[in-house]
Amino acid sequence: PTMFDYQKHIDKDGLLNTPPVFSIYVALLNLTWVVEQGGLTYFELNNQSKASSLYQELERNSLFSPKASFDSRSNMNITFDLNNTDLGSDFLAHCIAHGVHGLKGHRSIGGYRASLYNALSLESVNHLIDCLRDFEKKTCT
Repeated sequence: PTMFDYQKHIDKDGLLNTPPVFSIYVALLNLTWVVEQGGLTYFELNNQSKASSLYQELERNSLFSPKASFDSRSNMNITFDLNNTDLGSDFLAHCIAHGVHGLKGHRSIGGYRASLYNALSLESVNHLIDCLRDFEKKTCT
């Protein structure tokens, strides 16, 4: 590759390529944080725990159903539906009132999507679960 041809660098007075210094620095900060948290093993176990907790609630809750079958479920993007789509606007309003944002619709399959990326805490997932339970209690009584 051109980057490994030192003569090309000499011919351009060292200006053949300027590395994206800010992007490299941000990557360094992010990777340092990952290691400080416990590395990939920590995130794998943490993400499995978050996803498992949310899937259990979606299966238990009478108002919701997970979209993905058990053997095809993601730990990062949990897609689900309301069993009664007429409750959609009430559900979203309830979520926003409880500080839960960004659940509306998956671009290709509709319904709802909770994104549980690495930096999202278990406490945040538990807050969503509490919100789902509260909506069920409010709607079914």
